[in-house]
Amino acid sequence: IIKLKVVDPESKNKDDSIFLSRAQANEWKGWMQVAFVAYHYTNAQDVYVPVRWFVSAYVWLSGFGNGVYFWSSADFSFKRFAQQLWRINFLCAFLSLVTATPWIDYYFVALATVHFVLIWLALALARLFSKFVLFLPPPDRRSGQEATYVEKAIGIFLLLVFVVALWGEGQPDDFGSGSHVYKKVFQWWLRDISTHTENYFWTRTKMDYLSSAHGLAFAAIYTKVRDAWPSLSMLKRSLLFLPAGAMFAVAVYVAMLPQYCCDQGQEYRKVNAYIGTLWIPAYLIARNFTPWIAHRISTPMEWIGMHSLEFYLLQFHVFLTR
Repeated sequence: IIKLKVVDPESKNKDDSIFLSRAQANEWKGWMQVAFVAYHYTNAQDVYVPVRWFVSAYVWLSGFGNGVYFWSSADFSFKRFAQQLWRINFLCAFLSLVTATPWIDYYFVALATVHFVLIWLALALARLFSKFVLFLPPPDRRSGQEATYVEKAIGIFLLLVFVVALWGEGQPDDFGSGSHVYKKVFQWWLRDISTHTENYFWTRTKMDYLSSAHGLAFAAIYTKVRDAWPSLSMLKRSLLFLPAGAMFAVAVYVAMLPQYCCDQGQEYRKVNAYIGTLWIPAYLIARNFTPWIAHRISTPMEWIGMHSLEFYLLQFHVFLTR
């Protein structure tokens, strides 16, 4: 499990050694996927909060990954849109049909689908506005030119408008009390599937409705962070860790309050949207704090992370029993 590959910054695979490279992101997802399987297999409700943070991290990564891609390519084509929806949903739909498992029980598929669609829509509208109203140049991947910060800010703002309009009202367990927009967009057809689907969809999406926006915000400054990180001294990295560590401490403090920590997540679900991603900056800085750490990737965890969607879907049928 701890077998490592060492990434040489001067090799042809030097991209794997950069801050939050694809290899690091896959390794991160791999460790979290192992935690999900262990959590579900043992029904370890005592670690409900950390597992919820890992789900939030996956949604954060959806915002981050899609932001990095769209702001470097401006590929808002129907082909890209359809490919992503197919990639996220085809195995889930197959398993749901052949095993008679309700689609919503694979809840992360719903989370990933909803947030991808909202990000695609928000950033596509921002690109159109930037092109036809502000006359801003498009990104160009070949020359390394990204979208302008003005366009990025418009995209983040639009995504926030969308998620707040949809999920800004009510608490996760307030079934049927979503916003008027939410009812028009989701509730009417989810209710036709089943009451379980309607209620579970609301609970799960409400708990992480802000997570992708946080990831998208980091994607806006990611290139600057990635390029500046290797030249930062240990002192500067330590100073950056102070606010990141403080955010992590706030999240731990809130999660440990008696009204949130001790009822198997019943009350904690009300605050996860606001604190569930506060631990991520501290993790990223710690993961890249020294070159020795940054340039080493756990090979098995990276492989699991590359197939995290499949592991997530199959765990209920392969690793677990009914």
